[in-house]
Amino acid sequence: MAKDQVLCLLLLMIVLVKSNWQEKNCFCQVVQNNESKTLIHDMGSIVRCKQFLGCSCNHIKMRSCYANCENAVKLWAKTSCPSNMIGQQIRAKYKASICHNGLTSAFIICSGNTGSSSSTGGGGAIASSGGGGGGRPRRTDIKL
Repeated sequence: MAKDQVLCLLLLMIVLVKSNWQEKNCFCQVVQNNESKTLIHDMGSIVRCKQFLGCSCNHIKMRSCYANCENAVKLWAKTSCPSNMIGQQIRAKYKASICHNGLTSAFIICSGNTGSSSSTGGGGAIASSGGGGGGRPRRTDIKL
């Protein structure tokens, strides 16, 4: 084989392998426990699943999105809840890529504060509304 043919074959293999890596994410938001479920904070993707030939909806990272989001919101409520939300009920809203989504059943009381009184919007992965800046950076390091 000529050098050009080997190089083309190598490039083709790289493209094929890279295109078969599929990624799914667990997105998480903090919403107010009211009729409209008003967005308070968008955490973005808190868990990422990336595997060759795809990450299925049955993968543990996708199946545990509900619990991971609820735990992330509980931590946020204790440490980063804006002062104007202290004492109010919030809930976790999750979306496990195309697999499943919804609200967690637990009502969480905001008790923590980083001194910020503004709400924080984010990437808009689940809802289209959001607030201004401030707050804590989104978590992408949660491990299962």
